[in-house]
Amino acid sequence: MKLKICKKCGRIKSFFQFYKSKLTLDGFEGRCKNCRRFVMRKQYKSDEVHKRKSEYQKKWNIKNPEKAKIHSARTRLKLRMGIFRAYSGIPPKCACCGEKHIQFLELDHINGKGNKERTRYGAGNGLYNFLKRNKYPKGYRILCSNCNQAIGKYGECPHNKLKK
Repeated sequence: MKLKICKKCGRIKSFFQFYKSKLTLDGFEGRCKNCRRFVMRKQYKSDEVHKRKSEYQKKWNIKNPEKAKIHSARTRLKLRMGIFRAYSGIPPKCACCGEKHIQFLELDHINGKGNKERTRYGAGNGLYNFLKRNKYPKGYRILCSNCNQAIGKYGECPHNKLKK
């Protein structure tokens, strides 16, 4: 097994831990994959790169409003369905009554801190992105609109009273 020293972290690593490059004599980059990823993430998050991407996206959206609208709706639906599947399974359904129509389903904050989280992460996609990034933390469930409203107003759902 061939070994190489990373120019960034100085560790000795196997060639498998380096990206290939036609520009170097040994055929591999000078930085290991981990160091390169770290640098690329830092560069991507820099204002200049983000600003250029943002400007390009805005111009494209203005030129292609119909495509942008369709793409945005599809992305939102995909994210929403991912959240629903993570918290209720496949197919998504209400944890209380079993309602399966997607149009009626909502994300419920079990501990009742929905208002705080909406102000912190934003409603809809902001919260959904947070949940996805954090690998779907506990404290949430999927309820239909009726069950969610009843729990919010009366403290419990009428379905629970019927079951007793």
